[in-house]
Amino acid sequence: LFVQARPALEELWLSPGAGNDPVTVGRRDGAVVVLDPAQPPPRQDTEWRARQGSFQLGGDARIRAWVDLGGILGDEDGAGSEGLTLESAAPAAAAGAEITAAVEIEDPRWDPPIRFWLVARQDESQVERSVAALAGRYRRTVIWNLVVIVALSAVVALALVQLHRRVRAEAAAQQERKVRELERGLLHSERLASVGRFAAGVAHEVNNPLEGMGNYLRLLEADLEAGDTPGARERLRRVREGLDRAAAVVRRVLTFSDPARSPKESFSMLESIREAVDFLAPRFPKVAIEVADESRGAEILANRVDLSQLFLNLLLNACEGQPGGGEIRVELTERDAWVTVRITDRGPGLDEEAVDRLFEPFYSTRGSSGLGLAVCHGIVQDHGGEISAANAPDGPGAAFEVHFPKAAARRVVEA
Repeated sequence: LFVQARPALEELWLSPGAGNDPVTVGRRDGAVVVLDPAQPPPRQDTEWRARQGSFQLGGDARIRAWVDLGGILGDEDGAGSEGLTLESAAPAAAAGAEITAAVEIEDPRWDPPIRFWLVARQDESQVERSVAALAGRYRRTVIWNLVVIVALSAVVALALVQLHRRVRAEAAAQQERKVRELERGLLHSERLASVGRFAAGVAHEVNNPLEGMGNYLRLLEADLEAGDTPGARERLRRVREGLDRAAAVVRRVLTFSDPARSPKESFSMLESIREAVDFLAPRFPKVAIEVADESRGAEILANRVDLSQLFLNLLLNACEGQPGGGEIRVELTERDAWVTVRITDRGPGLDEEAVDRLFEPFYSTRGSSGLGLAVCHGIVQDHGGEISAANAPDGPGAAFEVHFPKAAARRVVEA
């Protein structure tokens, strides 16, 4: 039990005294066993003793112990206990290049008391190598600490840069959000203003015929009281004209808000253009209308009625812009998947405000209802096209361009 409780104790030889056989306890494969006393101690070999220390008590009872010095120091492979010995007398001074260190160990509880020295002897060069190795480890530690500090400094610098960028990005995003909010506010205000102008235009256009009808109804009452039948019929005809005019305004508003979506068919725009030209030619004999077809028969997918109304409105505006006579050129071309109609007149042209508000409902430069071009814009959008207006590049006058997708391209998009 004594040996088992002390892992550093390799072997213990006990001679109780005269007349008693000695007892030897040692270790075999990690287990503590009682050895044959007739056999010499197995730990007497030179190699083992070079790594072990032993001491012996005098008197009748003698104890001899073999101690694993490496086990005492917690050095299992024994490298740290190299040069350590247990000696019964104080070591002599070192000679030459040897360095000696000794620690006296005494335990008075034994009789006689145990007293020995734990001695370490090493060559001076070996000590220097140990110190050099220790210094090297410290240097490496210092170098690694410096590397870690530099790396941490770089990481902190990078983090600060990223933080600065993030702060700037958040500030820019916040500024952009404010700008978008202002834009939405302006857009909302513009929409409200457009709705106000739209409502005012509708009220104005409907109020005029209503006032006229009110006047004619009062005259009709007077004619009926006077028994003037022909006069009453004339007043009634005027009331009917007012009703027709108010109904026309309402139809135009409905057409603007929801363009007709009747079934579409594939045909050439040249047909609708020629129909509009034939309808307007007798009404404006002083305006020469020239049609140039370079579309090579390209067809679009559209509603014939809507398209006739579109070109009739555009050509009518061009004719009314030249009351004293003039010229209108209609060019029909095709390119890639689009068919383009360009209508150019020789009138006074458009001012800057007119270009920006031309397709706005109830906006007019000639005192008309201002719904014609707004209706045109709705028809073109309903057919997936584009419409634009500008001053003619080669002289006075205005130029309108209408772009429609070809029939094949339109079918692919709708599919």
